[in-house]
Amino acid sequence: MLLPLLKSLRPHQWIKNAFVLAPLVFGHKLTEPDLLVRGLAAALIFSLLSGSVYLLNDLADIDKDRAHPLKRHRPIPSGALPEPVARNASRIIAFAALTAAAALDLLSLERELLPRLA
Repeated sequence: MLLPLLKSLRPHQWIKNAFVLAPLVFGHKLTEPDLLVRGLAAALIFSLLSGSVYLLNDLADIDKDRAHPLKRHRPIPSGALPEPVARNASRIIAFAALTAAAALDLLSLERELLPRLA
């Protein structure tokens, strides 16, 4: 069941999320480890969140996808990934991604404010 879930998250689409690193590239900051780690974390978080949305979209379109000659082979319409598992996975992944995004934001804020307070 893990492989159909991973396939439904559409990791082949995640490369587009590397665009969150564009400010580091154009600002010539890729060599700064702290910024690079935060940028990569943001890209991963964005990828997980988009994967959660892909799951929701597949659940919303399940009847149309089952009738489609190509989409019917996707994990959710084909039954390889049961609907309740996909629904719960979407919720858990979205919650985890949003929690990680909030934590990343707090860490970034803390790193900026602490030197000013010292």
